[in-house]
Amino acid sequence: MKKLIMICALGLATVMNVQAQRERNLDRSPEKQAERITERMTEKLGLDESQQKEIYAFHLERAEKRKAEMEQRRQAMTEARTAYQEKIASVLTPEQMEQWEASQKEARERMERHRNERREGRPDMEGRKRGNRPTLNQ
Repeated sequence: MKKLIMICALGLATVMNVQAQRERNLDRSPEKQAERITERMTEKLGLDESQQKEIYAFHLERAEKRKAEMEQRRQAMTEARTAYQEKIASVLTPEQMEQWEASQKEARERMERHRNERREGRPDMEGRKRGNRPTLNQ
């Protein structure tokens, strides 16, 4: 009975820890990032108030720059994807285009399922070799 209680307590602690990490990562604004890093540095290094202000300013500038760079990358990727799709569409017939779009949709769904399995710890995938597909008998 004690083992069962300990296992349940450990499981509950793990779930609570994961949830806390997710909540912490929800707000990724440059200000929050800079604030969080400055707080950690203050705790570890014992920064005084003037050092905290300077460190905060450095990290805020860095976080804003990184956010702008990410937006530029996203925009470039979107443009590249659109250009690629337009080239494909110019070559394929309407029927081929429908088939291609359906296969792309299936691939996205497979990728999403795979992501979800990885997030959930993949309990159903233990013992499988890479590349093997599960069957109904497994």
